[in-house]
Amino acid sequence: MHRTEVDGVPTFWCESGHPTLTARLVFRQGTADGTLATSGWLHALEHLALEAVDGGSGTLSLNGSVGLLETGFDSHGPSEEVADHLARLTSWMADPVLDRWGVERGVLHAEERARGASPAAHALTWRYGALGPGLAGWPAAGIGAAEPEDLRDLAARVLTRQNAALVLDGPPPAGLRLHLPDGDLLPLPVAVPCEQTLPAGYVEPRGLVLSGEVDREGPLWLAHTILARRLTQRLRGDHGASYSPWSDYQPVDATRAVVLAGADVSPSRLPRLAEDALAVVAGLGPGGDAHALSAELDAAVAAFLQASEDPRSLPGLCAGQATRHLQGREPEGVGSLRRRARSLTAEDVTAAAESLRASLLLGVPGETAWNHATLPILQMPRVTVDGAEGRAVVRLRHADWPADPARLEVRPSGVRVVSGDQAAEALLADLAGCLTHPDGLRTLVREDGYTLVLEPTAWVGGERLPALLDPLVPPGLLLPQPSREVLPEARRTEAHLRWGRWVGRWAGQRTSTTAGRWATRAVVLALVAWLALGPVGGWVADHPGRVVGPVLALLGAAAVAAWLDRRSAAGPPRRRG
Repeated sequence: MHRTEVDGVPTFWCESGHPTLTARLVFRQGTADGTLATSGWLHALEHLALEAVDGGSGTLSLNGSVGLLETGFDSHGPSEEVADHLARLTSWMADPVLDRWGVERGVLHAEERARGASPAAHALTWRYGALGPGLAGWPAAGIGAAEPEDLRDLAARVLTRQNAALVLDGPPPAGLRLHLPDGDLLPLPVAVPCEQTLPAGYVEPRGLVLSGEVDREGPLWLAHTILARRLTQRLRGDHGASYSPWSDYQPVDATRAVVLAGADVSPSRLPRLAEDALAVVAGLGPGGDAHALSAELDAAVAAFLQASEDPRSLPGLCAGQATRHLQGREPEGVGSLRRRARSLTAEDVTAAAESLRASLLLGVPGETAWNHATLPILQMPRVTVDGAEGRAVVRLRHADWPADPARLEVRPSGVRVVSGDQAAEALLADLAGCLTHPDGLRTLVREDGYTLVLEPTAWVGGERLPALLDPLVPPGLLLPQPSREVLPEARRTEAHLRWGRWVGRWAGQRTSTTAGRWATRAVVLALVAWLALGPVGGWVADHPGRVVGPVLALLGAAAVAAWLDRRSAAGPPRRRG
């Protein structure tokens, strides 16, 4: 590997012997450096830059990517075409032309609809909320708020020679120019977990994900592959319940990294899935099989050493050098990497696994059997409501009141959804952003990643929500979103069902004791007697069909609702992101 400079840009290159040239121009800024309001802006710049300079040559391959801590532009093809592309690309970066932003905004929204956030991104959001690395779970929330001048300011700060590095798999072509403006090398952000209740679990509908925060320089930079190996053996080899387990190692700041592992899982394995995952993590710790761990580590180290000796791996190692430079770390040659790999021991892995276990987040499908005593399920915190907390700007009843007694309160300090003496709350002071849709849907995103989704059709008078809420949100946090392709059907439950469920809930709340059950029966019998013999008895006798049917329906609905209330004592966990 070699190092030089091209127009002041540190350039790391190796001699691969290929007849073509692969180049990666990388900048020290990624998703974790932004906010919810600016999420997607780097991705927008990447799209606009490549769209502006794509010459349409069939011999030149172009791509771009935005990671947690860096943004890269890749090109591959004949050496002279790559050099020409880099010259045109950096000229655009020095003076961005953004006349296609309106079109490209729609492209980005379409891309996010098709792709969505990955399970690994969701794991980061559960750990870091809607801040720092957690923004990986909100890849395009801020695109609708970006204006051309915002993107120009971002380009002037990020796309500079001091904040860049170039990686090549061959010597720099003669005449290669990089027309980047001057700037500053941007420091790494600090990743701050928002969740302190760890270890814990959450619902991940797309399969198993386990993750933990570890020392960035610790042994799991290489040994994380053991997790994928053990998941493969347990879920695929032993039970035939998974096709493709995986693992990853993701640095999140200067000192910390997140180890992730996961798998697709067949429904048949869900009763034992949480047990499987916990056993895999525990097996790396002090109680595991030390001999087996040592053998697996030897295999992981041998695989790394073999890959590092393969000439095809040199460009990747050069890219690692570029990343170390941009993150203010000392360069590390191939020889140093190999020595570090050979020095790893099973005892090192066991010690590092304790940090993984202590910070474990386990994502599993909602149907997974769960031991709450072993791992609590993360849920949105609730606040206790009392009568001395000030007046709300407005209170809205749920559309299915009285069956659903919830109410929505818009206050100067924030928004609450109240049920009984408990409320889910989003305070404006702790707000990361408010996603706004043209049809009135509002999603309040807290900095810890929990959300309040306010569907106008769910509330009586909900059409007033935008006018009530939007003026309270701090400037810059109203984040326009595209129109929803499928709108919810605005249909209120029929009155007799709403009242029947209310009676059922009322009865269910009072039948936990023998006295309560007899009191409830007495009330129901009194109601029937009043209808049959009381002041309306004559009218009932003349119009039996108009009364008997609704009364029976009401009593039947009450019985069913009471049964359902007793069966649904514990609701599903609330999700972040």
